[in-house]
Amino acid sequence: MAWDRTYQNTPGRTYDPDDPYNLYGEDINEIITLLKTHASRHGTGGEDPITPERTLMAAEGYPLDGSAMEAAGPTALANGVYTYGWLFDADVVETLVFALGRIPRRWCAADPTFNVEWTAASGSGAVVWQGELLAVGDNIAYTGSFGTAVAIAADTLQTAGRCHLTQESAALTSFPNAAAGLPAFFKLSRLATSGSDTLAVDAEFRSAHLSFGTVV
Repeated sequence: MAWDRTYQNTPGRTYDPDDPYNLYGEDINEIITLLKTHASRHGTGGEDPITPERTLMAAEGYPLDGSAMEAAGPTALANGVYTYGWLFDADVVETLVFALGRIPRRWCAADPTFNVEWTAASGSGAVVWQGELLAVGDNIAYTGSFGTAVAIAADTLQTAGRCHLTQESAALTSFPNAAAGLPAFFKLSRLATSGSDTLAVDAEFRSAHLSFGTVV
């Protein structure tokens, strides 16, 4: 984390690499001014925001309520790449659930967002993906309701069999029980009944990418 260099570059000050902020020769009031300037620019305590990312591979998810979703793969490609996915039906809403582990301990309570990697073997049209979050804490039931779902804008199949990446979702502002360090879960659905979901064949889910805002 880099300190603000405004102070060291003040006219009339001599830069000493062993004392870059000239603290040895300054009184306590000037030192306090320096610290306040840094805090106002970088946050109390000097935190710099970062966005840790959690990639959820298809193999980590499990169908909601033991539904009869079909797995796709693993499939070996000619270049040695192996793919694995879940097939989301074109006629009914199907859902995968992921255990995320713990929310980052330095979570700054920024709303998470997500995007999806998917493909399809054939067809034409668009797919609508939807995500939901839930956290649990000490003495809180695992059976609580997930937060309000957020759907990503319909993503169009461009070329069958190729990688497709959706745009980033809007913020998942509803995250029940959420707090730093707590276990969390993520639900991903294909909104096959949406008028914007027009792909008439299975959509193969490969991965989802979930971003949290934290401080370091």
